[in-house]
Amino acid sequence: MYKYILFFCLSIFSFLSYSQSHTYSGKVIDAQSGEPLPFVNILFGAKNQGVTTDINGKFLIKAIRAVDSLVCSYIGYHNQTFRGFSIKSGIVISMNKKVFELKEFLVTPVENPAHRIINAAIKNRDNNNPLKNSSFSYTSYNKMVFTSTVFQDSSALRAYADTTLQDSVSKMKRRTVKFFTDQHLFMMESVNKRIFKAPNKNYEKVLASKISGFKDPLFTLLITQVQSVSFYDDLFLLLDKKFVNPISSGSPSKYFFEIQDTTYRDNDTVFIISFRPRKGTTFDGLKGHLYINTRGYAIQNVIAEPAKKEGGFSISIQQQYELVGGEKWFPVQLNTNFYFNAIVANGYKILGNGTTFIQDIKLNNPIKNKEFGDAEVDLDVISPENSNQLLVQYRRDTLTPQEIKTYLVIDSIGKKENFEKWMNYSKTLMTGKIPMGYVDLDISNFIRFNDYEGWRLDLGLYTNRRLMRNFTLGGFFAYGFSDMYSKYRLEAVWNINREKNTTLTVAYKDDIIESGGQPLFYDQKNFFDGDFMRRSFVTRFDRTEKFEVAATHRFFRYLTTRLELNTQTKTPMYQVLPIVITQDLVSKFNSKSHLTESVISFRYAFKEKFVKNGDWLFSMGTDYPIVTAQYIHGFNNLLNSNYEYNRVEAKIFKSFQYKYIGKSTVQISAGISDRLLPLWGNFVAKSCNNDISLFCDNAFQSIKINSFVSDRYLSVFLKHNFGKRFLQSRRFKPEISLHQNILYGDLKYNNYLYQYRYKTPKSGYFETGLMINKLLDLKTSAFGVGVFCNYGKYADINFKNNFTFLWNISLPIE
Repeated sequence: MYKYILFFCLSIFSFLSYSQSHTYSGKVIDAQSGEPLPFVNILFGAKNQGVTTDINGKFLIKAIRAVDSLVCSYIGYHNQTFRGFSIKSGIVISMNKKVFELKEFLVTPVENPAHRIINAAIKNRDNNNPLKNSSFSYTSYNKMVFTSTVFQDSSALRAYADTTLQDSVSKMKRRTVKFFTDQHLFMMESVNKRIFKAPNKNYEKVLASKISGFKDPLFTLLITQVQSVSFYDDLFLLLDKKFVNPISSGSPSKYFFEIQDTTYRDNDTVFIISFRPRKGTTFDGLKGHLYINTRGYAIQNVIAEPAKKEGGFSISIQQQYELVGGEKWFPVQLNTNFYFNAIVANGYKILGNGTTFIQDIKLNNPIKNKEFGDAEVDLDVISPENSNQLLVQYRRDTLTPQEIKTYLVIDSIGKKENFEKWMNYSKTLMTGKIPMGYVDLDISNFIRFNDYEGWRLDLGLYTNRRLMRNFTLGGFFAYGFSDMYSKYRLEAVWNINREKNTTLTVAYKDDIIESGGQPLFYDQKNFFDGDFMRRSFVTRFDRTEKFEVAATHRFFRYLTTRLELNTQTKTPMYQVLPIVITQDLVSKFNSKSHLTESVISFRYAFKEKFVKNGDWLFSMGTDYPIVTAQYIHGFNNLLNSNYEYNRVEAKIFKSFQYKYIGKSTVQISAGISDRLLPLWGNFVAKSCNNDISLFCDNAFQSIKINSFVSDRYLSVFLKHNFGKRFLQSRRFKPEISLHQNILYGDLKYNNYLYQYRYKTPKSGYFETGLMINKLLDLKTSAFGVGVFCNYGKYADINFKNNFTFLWNISLPIE
């Protein structure tokens, strides 16, 4: 019996050995540019067996019998038959583009046959979506190279290589060709470990990194965060913009699909389907090709780019999926191509090529919650000493001479020019600070304007980590040119735990604060924020001298809390007399108010994505509601205070991105104050009706400044921006937005208080508006116009007086 088993095993091994004895590998490229062609169909053998090139144009064939010809087909290229090759590795097949193509003319049956396949892919997308697994983990090797289109100019390369032809190439052009022949402009690599646990736990750690000219791994975000790892969500994230996915519900009515080719993989059929937005549609869509495998009707490959190209920059992506464990499809390679069309070096454009190889994939494996960090992306390399070893381990190919020289040359330049110093400067500037040795100059609020101070200059100076790692000392000095009053703040901050945002602050300030409009702590205002325009027209302020002790801490992943004790003195910078004429009341409400308060504030942003880079933790936003709230209790007869009260205010903000009709935002605010207090203890409506008719976001456009005041209120701001859904040109890029603003309020304790003619929106104030933004787009700014109409109990008897006509200015940083 044993000899039969042995004979059987030897026979099997012999068969397997024989079956694997004919292995062929190579690459398919574009005949003109030399660029690799991804997902080319290659047929071989009498039974037309087939393989497909990967994202980098490479292929591997394992055949039982010798192969004497390869038939290559690719969309937009002539079929190419490759015969009579004597080598089995390093095969290079060149394919030529079709020069002449007929205009689109399709005769289709009643039902587009591609729709059956696309609908099947949509039906099965939850089963195939990598992010629908209960958990997964993988290691990725990432590389990005920035170079030029020199290699696409074969004539220039030949002229440069041939000394007899070099005169035909200009001196500057020869220098450019030589530079990009020897090296690239910039390159970087990283090895990342990612873990995911449903429904929302995600953590990606940089294990190793190498960046030409830099040590800080911050730039590796360009590779790993530029595109979503899954091509199945309704909205596909590309850079910071969301595009409607062709594999989403209802897409056959918005996209045009066409079957371009059919190939085979093992026992499965692969349909190659082109897609693009239908003519006449205006949504943010993609165009490209899908390779749908009939095994689960899953995406096997995808090539995509924005259907509309804007400006001097464009981008395209490719993704390749494989079956893991023979059961679940998972991405194994992602490519990103950047084209900087507006940047030209002696006639050659700059481009970037990024590649991600995903390996060590484990699906639905147990992952403990403690394995997830506070940040979703952690850029701190575990062991710099082991970086090179890990990079060598995970590289698919050894570095080319060009890449090696890129590191050598750019590293030497970076060391000489101190690139790392400028990197730190750039990160600091993102927080509004300029490094100056051991201190940072804070210019986040460098210049502002309001109706009371006029132009206000504001400069801050703070020590940085070069002087003290965990302590910050500093403050700001400000001066208003109309009120001619100096303001300042001095503070000391102990950074106990930067990852948990644990700090202890002691501060003293003498400044002015909008009366009745003090913002929530986690809603503090900076230059060019959404409330910048409205603040320019504020007229009523309280001079505030305040001493505070505060502590902050992030107790949970998405919840940050602040506790504060303060004592302060408020002096109104305006005169308001009470109706009840008594000397005590006149004195009390028009003189200084001495306060002692305890304050608790919090901010909750579910699934907010953070990136950790050393002690630097910054937010990349969230798609979920952001809630901020604050409770203040005032103590009477404590440290000379003369008011006791409770004041609560909260705000919730949420944006909604729709596939075809743009983006909506909702902001709801509410507050209550439970005592008879001067204006500073109440809530003044956020209004923006001003002399120059300038639109202010999240404010009432038809309410005059200081018209409505309440000690309890509810405000709602609804906005829907239809986006670029209409005729576009170079400077004319109109975006229509609809607005609905609602305000309710009451003066329960103060309804008899002010002789100044305040109103209370007890019956509800309503206004509806239409804005046409970006009628003139100048890149650095854009201008538009609009109109708002108020109605209800507070509307004017003369109907035409209820219309407010506005103009709008928007900035690219908004």
